[in-house]
Amino acid sequence: MLKQWMAGGVLALAALLPAVQPPTDFSIPSARKIFEKTRQDTLNFWTRPEVADPAGGYRLWFDADGNACTPTPASPDAPDAGKPLLSELRVLWAHAVAIPCTADPAERVRLRRQYEHGFAFLDRYRDPATGLFIKAVDENGNPSNRDITAITQAYVVYIMSEIAGEISDRRAFDLAQSTFEKLDQLAHDPEHGGYFEAIRPAANRDKSVGTNLHMALALARLMKVNPTGPTRARLAELVGILTSEKLLHPASGNGYMLMTADWKPKRTQAAADMQVLYGHNAELVWYVLEAAEMLRIHPDELRPWLKRVSAPIIRHGIFPDGKAAIFGPFEGEPQPVEVPRWWTQLELMNMLLRMYEVTGEAEYYALFEKAARFSYAHLVNPANGVWYGGVNLKTGERFHQGGWAWKSGLHVIRAMRLMSASLDRLREGWKPVRRYKTAADLPRRAIQVSLGYPYNHNRSAASLVSEVKANGYDAIFLIIKEKELLPKDLVRTARAAGLQVWGSFFGPATFMPDSLFPPESENWRMEFTVKRPNRYFSYVHKPYQEWWKRYLASFYDRNEFDGFVFYESHYGTRFGKGEFFGDISPGFIEHFQRNTGHSKFPNFTDPAHPDYYKTNIALYRDYVEYRLKSINDFYREIWDGEGGLRRRHPEVIFGSWTIALAGDETQMAEMREAEAQDGARMVAGTLPDFHFLQSHWPDWIPEKQTPEYLTGYRPYMKAVRDAFPGLPLAVQGDFASTVPYRRTPGWERKFERTAKRVGFDFTAFYEFHVRHQVHFDPPRPVSGEVDAAGNGCVVFDQVISPESANTLEGRALTGNRKLTGVRTDGNLLLFNVGGPVSAAEAVTVPLAGITDDPSLRVPMPGIGTGRVNPVPPETRIRLQFKGN
Repeated sequence: MLKQWMAGGVLALAALLPAVQPPTDFSIPSARKIFEKTRQDTLNFWTRPEVADPAGGYRLWFDADGNACTPTPASPDAPDAGKPLLSELRVLWAHAVAIPCTADPAERVRLRRQYEHGFAFLDRYRDPATGLFIKAVDENGNPSNRDITAITQAYVVYIMSEIAGEISDRRAFDLAQSTFEKLDQLAHDPEHGGYFEAIRPAANRDKSVGTNLHMALALARLMKVNPTGPTRARLAELVGILTSEKLLHPASGNGYMLMTADWKPKRTQAAADMQVLYGHNAELVWYVLEAAEMLRIHPDELRPWLKRVSAPIIRHGIFPDGKAAIFGPFEGEPQPVEVPRWWTQLELMNMLLRMYEVTGEAEYYALFEKAARFSYAHLVNPANGVWYGGVNLKTGERFHQGGWAWKSGLHVIRAMRLMSASLDRLREGWKPVRRYKTAADLPRRAIQVSLGYPYNHNRSAASLVSEVKANGYDAIFLIIKEKELLPKDLVRTARAAGLQVWGSFFGPATFMPDSLFPPESENWRMEFTVKRPNRYFSYVHKPYQEWWKRYLASFYDRNEFDGFVFYESHYGTRFGKGEFFGDISPGFIEHFQRNTGHSKFPNFTDPAHPDYYKTNIALYRDYVEYRLKSINDFYREIWDGEGGLRRRHPEVIFGSWTIALAGDETQMAEMREAEAQDGARMVAGTLPDFHFLQSHWPDWIPEKQTPEYLTGYRPYMKAVRDAFPGLPLAVQGDFASTVPYRRTPGWERKFERTAKRVGFDFTAFYEFHVRHQVHFDPPRPVSGEVDAAGNGCVVFDQVISPESANTLEGRALTGNRKLTGVRTDGNLLLFNVGGPVSAAEAVTVPLAGITDDPSLRVPMPGIGTGRVNPVPPETRIRLQFKGN
C-alpha cells in the first residue's frame, strides 16, 4: 500500500518494498549520505500534521508501519502510555530542528504553528508550587504522575537550550536558565556535588548516574546559548565527578547506574545481570566530550579515562554481529539480546565514531561500521526510513516507531546530526584534535597596519618590520581590505625580528571595494531604517561565507600568518536620538523567517503597526537572539565549515572580537541588544584561542578621554572570564584616527598599564600610520649600523622624506669619508660611508636636514597634513659595526 505525506517541505513516499537491501557501505562518504537521508526521513515522520494532537501536545504512539495507534491497558507498553514530558520535549525539539531545514515558506509556517502547539502544552506539566515540571500527564493533559525529578528538569534545560540555539526562541532561552536555577536550588548536593534524583517526594537521596550525565549534557548546551559562571561551575563539577574512578567498577571498568549521596556504588533493585546499562555508558563518553569542549579541556587530557570507559563496552557491549548489549552485570558477559533497542544501538555508534575521531585508532571505526550495518539491516523500516523501537530477532516482530519505551525521534535525529558532523571533520582523513593556543603564544603589544595607505607604499618588508619594532610592538595585525600583494618576505622578515604577523579583516566587508565581490553581492547588503555612510554585508548569506573562505585561503595558503581576527562583526543599531535599526534587508528578513519559522518580521518605524518592536515584544526578542546567532554561525562556517580556515590552518591563532562601550551591566546588555555584541556568547559559539574587546567610538573619541575608561570594560571581561576562566583577553585602543588630535606616546603607555591593571593580556592600537609621532614629532633615529664594505643603514621610528635624505649626499664624515649613494626605504636611511670600514673604526653620521614626509599623512580635520618636522640640527648617530 502506498502512503504519502507532506513533511519538512519534502514529499515522502513510503511503500512496502521488501526487495530493498539495507546499506552495507559505511565508509566516510557513504555513511554521510546515509545519515543525512535518515535524519530527513525521521524529521519528516515526527513533524507530520498527524503528530499534532487536537487535545494538546503531540501524539506519541505510532506502530511499526508509522500509523497512529493506542496501546491497550493490558499491553506491556501501557506504563509508557499517556504523555511523559520527556517524550513531548523530544518531539518539540524535532520541530525546532526541522524549521530551519525547510525551504518551503508555507510548510515552514505550518511547522512553526505545530511547534507553538507543543510549546503551549508544556504549561500542563508545570508545578505551581515549585515552577518545575512533573513527569507526565494523561492523553487529555491532566496530571498523571506528579513526581518532580531531576532527570525531568535536566531534560527541560537540555531541550530548551537546544531550541534556543536552533530557532532563537527567547522563551526557550529563559526557560532553560530559570529551570536550571530552580533545579540547582532544590536538587544540587552542596556537600558531595552532583544532583539528587528525587525532588518531590524528596525522601530518596540516591543519585542516578544517568541523571547526572544528562545534566552535564544539558549544562554544556546551556553554556552555548547563555554561558555564565554558575553554569560553568556546575558543569566542571559534574565532569570532575563523571570522570572519577569512583563511578567505575574497579575490575571491569563498567559504569555504575546508581550511587549513594556520597558517590558510593549501590545496586539497583533489578537483577544482578541488569546492573550495567551499556547505552548510558556509551552516552557517558560522548556527553563528557561535549562538556569538555565547553570547558576548553582537550580530549587528550581525558584519553586514559575515555579508553577505560569505552573498553568494557567494546569487550562486552558489542556482539560479534554488531548488535549492542543493553544490560549486563558489573563483571562478565551481558544479557543475551533478543530485542535490540534503537537508542542503545545509536549511542554505541556515536560513541565509537567519536572515539575514532579523538584517537585515530582504526578499531573504533571498524566497530562503528559493524554496528551501523547491523542497525540498518534490522532496525530501519525500508518503507519510510524510520527506526523501529526494536525488533525481535527470533520472531521478526517489529516494535513501534513511536511511543514504546519513550521513543520519539530524538535519539535518531541527534545521532545522525552528530555522526554527520564527525564524518565531515574526518572527510579529509583523520587529524589530531586541534589544541587551543595559550597566552604564551600571543603578542603583548600589537599594532594594526593597513598596507593600502600611502604611508606604507613603496617600502620593503625590512622597512615596515624595523619601524614596527623600533616603536616597541611585537605583532603586526595587517588590515587586509583588497587583493594587494604583501611586501615580499614580510612574514619571514618579521619572524626573524621576533615579530608576529596576523591577518585581520572586516567581517561585514566594510571599506572593502565593490570590485572584489561578484555581482550577486548586491543581495548581501545590509539595510537600515536610515541611510548609513558605509556599505556592510550581512552575515547570513551562504555565498558570502563561501566567498570569505576562498578569499582567506588565498592569503593563508601563501603566507604563514600567525593569527586571524575579524573586526567589527556587528549589526548597527542606535536607540534614542538618531535612532536606527538593522539589518532589515530582504535577504536578512528571509533568513530570519527561515531560521525561526516566523512569518512576520519586526517593524521599527510605525508605532501603530501590530509588529512594532515595542508592541510585539516576543517577535523582537527573537530578532535580537537571531542576530547574535547569525554572527556566531558566520564565524563557525568560515572557520570550521568545509574548507574553513581553522580546518585548513589549525596552526593559526584564532581570536574572536566584540565591541565594548564602557559602563555597567546595563550598558553591556544594551550593546547585546543594539549591536549583537555578547563576548561570552561569541566565545561559547566560536571557541577561539582568545577574545578581543574593541573600544567603541564614544570611548576613544573624546579629546580629554583618559585610559581609565578601560575600567568600564570590567563587566564585559567578567562575563567572559566567569564562563571561560583562563581565556586570554585583549583590548584594542585607537590613536584617535578621525579627529584633529592624536593620542601621545605617553597616553598609549598609560593605556597599556591600565589595560594590564584591569586584567587584559595584551593590547592592539589602530593604526600605525596615524599615530601621534607621524603627525607631530620629528623622525627619531633608533639604531644605525655599517658593514665591512661601508654600506650603512639608520633606522628611524617613522618614514622619512626622500627629498630631505638627498641633502645628505656627499656630506663629509670624519676621516676624509663622505656619504654616497644616499637613498631611503620608508623609515630606513641607506648609504655608503665612502669605502671599507674596520671593526675598530668609529663612524658617526650627522643627520641634520632629515625630515618626515607630510604628504604621506592622513589629513586631520581642520589641520590637513600639517607641517614638516625636521630632526634637531645636532642629531647624529654612531654606527655599529656588523661585519661582512
